[in-house]
Amino acid sequence: MTVCVAAIGDNGAQLFVAADRMLTAVAQYQSPEPKVFSLTTSIAVMWSGNDVGFQRIIHDRLLADVHARITANALLSKKPPRRRSD
Repeated sequence: MTVCVAAIGDNGAQLFVAADRMLTAVAQYQSPEPKVFSLTTSIAVMWSGNDVGFQRIIHDRLLADVHARITANALLSKKPPRRRSD
């Protein structure tokens, strides 16, 4: 069984997350792969289940999508340079 927990602290200013690393196939073992991943400094993902390979594919695609959206938003929010009047 996967354990993923999250708690909000400091009146909503902080989020604490934790997850185990146990996987169960034929036997239980502790995986070197984490079940908590940071996508940005404000977005974390926690996985449950035993198919770490499939989860890695989803993580990589999600990470690429998040960073593409952040880049697009940054480009949209940039103001054009002001023209100097002589």
